[in-house]
Amino acid sequence: MENQLPFNGTLFRQSDDHDVPLLIFSPGLGQPGSAGYDYCQAAADNGYAAYAFDYPHETWGQDMTPMTLFSQEENLNRVIDFFEAQGYH
Repeated sequence: MENQLPFNGTLFRQSDDHDVPLLIFSPGLGQPGSAGYDYCQAAADNGYAAYAFDYPHETWGQDMTPMTLFSQEENLNRVIDFFEAQGYH
């Protein structure tokens, strides 16, 4: 499933069980999702699934002009919808 994840992201989990709470690390201020890897790994170590991802156009060095509050909301909703369809809650 990891190759179908929305955006450039990493899913942390201890098993393939989807019946666990999912935490979504939503980066900001130009930070990549990898800024949350330690938090996500700690969550996974404690029985959660955790997903850290990069918003399109929100990594330093990229043109952030196309990014808006509304596009971020839309992208976060895409992530939530994807994982809900996979059975996470």
